[in-house]
Amino acid sequence: MTLDVLTGRIGELADAVLADWRWVRDDLSVSILGMILYGFATAIGRDMGVTVADVDAAVLRCMTERVGAAAKWSRGLVAEANASARDQSHHPGQHELIGVGRTYHGVGDRRTLVDNVFANFASVRQRAGLPEPTVTVFLNPLVMLLAAREREKGALLSEAEVLEVRDEAACTQMPLSQAERFYAALDAQMPIPRLALERIWDEWQAVREHLV
Repeated sequence: MTLDVLTGRIGELADAVLADWRWVRDDLSVSILGMILYGFATAIGRDMGVTVADVDAAVLRCMTERVGAAAKWSRGLVAEANASARDQSHHPGQHELIGVGRTYHGVGDRRTLVDNVFANFASVRQRAGLPEPTVTVFLNPLVMLLAAREREKGALLSEAEVLEVRDEAACTQMPLSQAERFYAALDAQMPIPRLALERIWDEWQAVREHLV
C-alpha cells in the first residue's frame, strides 16, 4: 500500500507534465523528468519512512506506467538515479536534477512545479548546446474548434470526431519559446485552455462542459 501511495504521488506530477502542451517526448526530456521524479520520490519517501528499494520501485513503475518509457530503459535510468543520488561525482548533472526534485516536496502549487520542470528542460538543453524543441501550434484554439463542432452537431462528439477535428485543424510548427510568446499574446486577450495532443480526448471531456 505504501508503494502505491508513493507511486501515486509522483505519478500525479508526471501526469501534469505530460498533459502540458509544452511536453515534447524525446530521450533527453524523459531522462530529465525521471531524475526530477527520483528526487521528488526520495523526499516523499523520507517522510513516509520507506526504503530506497521502494523509491526505486515507485519511480520505475511511474516511468513505465505513466510516462510510457520502456522497462529495460527505465531500469537503467533508475539505477543511474540511485547512484547519482548517493554520489555527486557519479554524474553531477543528474545529481543536480535529483536535488531539484527533492525541493518539490511540500510545494502545494502544482503549476509552479510543472513550470519548473520545463525550465529545467530548457536549462539542460541550453547548457548542452542543443536547440530548443519545436511544438505544434494551432492557429485557432482546439477547444474553440471542438466547441463549435459540438454545437453544430447538437450532440456530444465521439472520440473519432474529436481526433478528426484535431487532425484537420490548421497548425504550424514553432520553436517552444516562440510558441510561448504566441500563446501569451492570445491569453492577454482571453485565456483559453490548451489541450495536449496525445491526451486530447480525456482533456476535452474535462473542459467541454464549461465551453459548449
